[in-house]
Amino acid sequence: MTDRLPPDLPRFLPTLTEVVQSHELEALADVAGPPDQPPLASPVASDPPQPPPAPSPEALVEQVMQRVTPLLQARLRAVTETWLHEQLRGLEPALWERVTQAVQADVVRAVAQTLDASPPRSAD
Repeated sequence: MTDRLPPDLPRFLPTLTEVVQSHELEALADVAGPPDQPPLASPVASDPPQPPPAPSPEALVEQVMQRVTPLLQARLRAVTETWLHEQLRGLEPALWERVTQAVQADVVRAVAQTLDASPPRSAD
């Protein structure tokens, strides 16, 4: 069984060659840190880390709205488009009826004007 290596694997991989003890790390942090900053904390902490404070209800509402707003806008747009399409489809027969009546009335009016404008024919 041969395992294929990923093509982006670096040629040389770093390896851990030395184990650093926590007191050595503290000494290095004291020496390496800037004088105006406190020394780095020990990796072995005596107190467990405190959880961050809970956000206020207003902040939670704002976060939820920021995440949900694009989804709600897309859904609202889709529902609105569907509703408008259905309404227009329902109005289409009534609109065609009105257009047909208007065209018929215009044709009747035009024929009447044409007949009124033409000279009477003599019976020969």
